[in-house]
Amino acid sequence: MKAIEIIEIIKNKCAENESYFAYEMNKTEQLGNAPIIAEEGDCEGGGDYSMIVRHFENYNIYIRETGYYSSYNGTDWNNDFEEVFPTQKTITVYE
Repeated sequence: MKAIEIIEIIKNKCAENESYFAYEMNKTEQLGNAPIIAEEGDCEGGGDYSMIVRHFENYNIYIRETGYYSSYNGTDWNNDFEEVFPTQKTITVYE
């Protein structure tokens, strides 16, 4: 299965429940295990940008969804999904 096919399945599920990808999709019969491997925001003090990446282990595909967090309304997920790829980066910090 290709990323575009996985994204179509996710979009269909999210049509019924906007936050399905973010909170309920750890394992499905159709797509297998899909643990969250990276997340940002989605909480008080986490900034307004929210992002979740799931790894669809059976297909070795990574899918990211972004959203916007507000303390009044919680996270509004965009239901805009894209395939992403793990990339290692070296950073320099000064302490």
